[in-house]
Amino acid sequence: MDWIKNLQNLGFGSRLKRLSDQIMNSANEVYKELGIDFESRWFVTFNLLYKSEKPLSISELAKALGFSHPAVIKITNILIKKELIVSMKDNSDERKHLLQLSDRGKKLANELDPLWTQFKISTNELLDEIEIDMNMVFAKFEEALSRKSLSMRIVDNYKNYLLSNITIRRYSPEYNQYFKSLNIQWLEKYFKVEETDLVLLDNPKMIIDNSGMILFAEYENMIVGTAAIVKITSDKAEICKMAVFEDYQGKQIGKKLLTEIINYCKAANFQEIVLTTDEKLYKAISLYRSFGFKICEKSEANLKGYEREKSCIAMKITLRNNDEN
Repeated sequence: MDWIKNLQNLGFGSRLKRLSDQIMNSANEVYKELGIDFESRWFVTFNLLYKSEKPLSISELAKALGFSHPAVIKITNILIKKELIVSMKDNSDERKHLLQLSDRGKKLANELDPLWTQFKISTNELLDEIEIDMNMVFAKFEEALSRKSLSMRIVDNYKNYLLSNITIRRYSPEYNQYFKSLNIQWLEKYFKVEETDLVLLDNPKMIIDNSGMILFAEYENMIVGTAAIVKITSDKAEICKMAVFEDYQGKQIGKKLLTEIINYCKAANFQEIVLTTDEKLYKAISLYRSFGFKICEKSEANLKGYEREKSCIAMKITLRNNDEN
């Protein structure tokens, strides 16, 4: 069984790499058989310098080839060692080095030119045989990657997968223990548990009785996150006591909670949501910013006299009216 082929799209990159290796190795076999000291991996860099009307810098080579600077430097160092290219200082900027073919490199390039023509003819024969315009395929593939990289696509899809496996539950007395344990964990890690914290953590129904709500995130049949929505005025709410168990951070729990909080507040006709956080909670701040929260004056927050509020950061977001959604 050809395992890479069997993987189909999951092994797409490995299959391309294997195909590329076959093509590059074929070229190396040709050079070896003809007794030419040249390698296929040098070709595009060497050929670009051969065709260029002027010496080129590393940055210019990297840009033209779409390679990283380290990759270009690695190849050019080999070519310099082989005495096929030479490096010189730029007259307009002594910190900048320019590269061009040496006399030996030019001689080799002229010898290789007719061989490269046969490479092109043979490649055309191969592509005609499979009846696919690979240049068009590559162009479309590269265009799609320029719009959104494969890594971004994978990460975004994985995050969506995680989000789809999180269920948000509304307050029920059976979740009281999680409301307390979740918040105790982060408070003890970053600050300390104050008496004011315990009043709320031991009596979460106070929030519900005052027209607020507590949400809980369930993941893999476990309650792993929570957040409270406290009503301040008829059109203003506060997010507080938002926490995710440390072992489950990075699994989109906070994002799911915050999404549901905003949806809840919109449905309840709140026009503004405020919260307080701390600069040491940089991951939380980054999450809030991604949803549109902005830093505001502390006077706009619902401060309660915690010791940690001396260094707190206040943030808020203004919600659109429901008819604008």
